[in-house]
Amino acid sequence: MLKTYTTTTNVLLFTCVPLVLLLWVKFLWKRRWLYYYASKIDGPLSFPVIGSTHVLFQGNHGILQNIVQLIQKYKAPMKLWLGDKLVIVVSRPEDVEKILNNSLEKGLMYKFVIPVFGDGLFTRPVKEWKKHRKVISLTFNQHTLNSFVEIFVLYSNTFAKTLEEYVGHGCFDIFPVMSVSVLDIVCHTVMGTEVDAMKTDTKCTNWFFRASELCSIRLFNIFLHPNFIWKLTPFSKESDSVCAQFSSFVQKIINKKRSDRIGSDDDQRKKIFLDHLIQLTDEKGTWTDQELIDETKTLIVSGTDAITSTASFVLMMLGMHPEVQERVYKELCLVLEDAKTVTAEDLPKLVYLERVIKETLRLLPPATIIGRHLTEDVSLKEHVLPKGCTAMIPIISIHKDENVWPDPLKFDPDRFLPEEVVKRHPYSYMPFSAGPRNCIGNILVELERIGTTDVVSGFNYGMMAVKTMLVEILKSYKVTGTAFKSVSDIKLTFDISTKCLDGYQVKLAKRD
Repeated sequence: MLKTYTTTTNVLLFTCVPLVLLLWVKFLWKRRWLYYYASKIDGPLSFPVIGSTHVLFQGNHGILQNIVQLIQKYKAPMKLWLGDKLVIVVSRPEDVEKILNNSLEKGLMYKFVIPVFGDGLFTRPVKEWKKHRKVISLTFNQHTLNSFVEIFVLYSNTFAKTLEEYVGHGCFDIFPVMSVSVLDIVCHTVMGTEVDAMKTDTKCTNWFFRASELCSIRLFNIFLHPNFIWKLTPFSKESDSVCAQFSSFVQKIINKKRSDRIGSDDDQRKKIFLDHLIQLTDEKGTWTDQELIDETKTLIVSGTDAITSTASFVLMMLGMHPEVQERVYKELCLVLEDAKTVTAEDLPKLVYLERVIKETLRLLPPATIIGRHLTEDVSLKEHVLPKGCTAMIPIISIHKDENVWPDPLKFDPDRFLPEEVVKRHPYSYMPFSAGPRNCIGNILVELERIGTTDVVSGFNYGMMAVKTMLVEILKSYKVTGTAFKSVSDIKLTFDISTKCLDGYQVKLAKRD
């Protein structure tokens, strides 16, 4: 009996071990060019199984900080192995331009954000993304954007009134209270649906911000990448819960919009984002219901997050730099004169405020790091990035390159005077990504690069919303301080977008 068992074991060993070795060799051979080109690029020490992830094991804040330090230590480009996945960090603007214009597939790691964003513009394969991008871009025409300003003013004014309770109570985190107001703005304008988030005390923003945080935790922990391991963690259960609640919220918006459309006048001029997508889904049958849900999720999350974080960071910068704030207020008074509310015609005249916003986005970009999956080899000046790797672009480091931005931590809005902008490589500034597959809200930046003034863009939507929000706040309040003495004191955490680790702390006082 024992002899038979031993014989069977030996047979299995002699059969399985060579088979496993054969499969391993085949795996390595298939990836030989990946290893060959990677060997010519410098980077931190890599170990079997975990790769270079040992340099990232310090929480979401530590990950961002370590990547910045690694870029300073190693000459670009730099390699990182996340398990068996090769990531090459590229930071020279000319290299970034080549990658973003030739490699349109998002990095493989983006699949982890699908539970939050849905499989929309942010994550879709290139072929499907092109179709969706074309449709969605058409919904942001200038006539429609101008009609949104009254709605921006309505909710911004209501939000400004709620800030009275924070006056005289020291610093407070303005992000969570502002995000609810911005959610109202995004849903009323882009979705054409009133959700009354400020009145109903919705938890929607908490759901998708927490889901985003959980996605980031999984992203940089390779042991959580396999689904069967992830499902065993408490993170998975929490993620499923908050994503399900957010999905239910989105479905209610779509259902309400569908209901409102029944029997209504089909006026093409008044159609906005959700109207168009519902028509494509229900009437033309060119979109599926899941595509509709995914793109709605993407616009709600990205719009709410980007506008809230940008406006919050600008208020922090104004609190740190009272002379800048005073100049912004004087411009505001000059443009508005005796008018009580800002109009669509007023917003382009707020040129200094726009420079302040852009300088804030340079120091604190919403997209700290972006990635592209290379479907073919990309030849740079000194290296070849092999097919199959991910190119990681650290926007936050590019925005602070002292060779491009002298005294990079200094807050100087005049860096964005027209005569200064033309001196820089266009890909040295890209707060919302760049190239053909940039953020839907970034078209304005692309149009500025090619010198056109025919601005029809989602970024114009974002800039208009941020400007309006700031105008309504600064008309009534002065930012008298913040918890941070300088930009270097602000600790950022890696999320799907940039977040302030210690909250967006500001102190307000009523204006006379």
